[in-house]
Amino acid sequence: MIPTMAPTTTPTSTTGGAGGTGGTVGGGGSVGGNLASTGAEVPAGALLATSGAVVAAGAGAVFLARRRRAAQI
Repeated sequence: MIPTMAPTTTPTSTTGGAGGTGGTVGGGGSVGGNLASTGAEVPAGALLATSGAVVAAGAGAVFLARRRRAAQI
């Protein structure tokens, strides 16, 4: 028996067509619904202050470690 190369179903188009169901790239239309959550409700001021405090603490630790090492030599 020889296998056939013909498809068993008719392929369908997914690009839209004359039916008017396709969209436009960069379109000006409105689809509706809500926008995706972007994380804009994150308290940026608090995060900035906390990260600044962490950087300052790290810089202070480096300063003290170098000062202590210089005193031992």
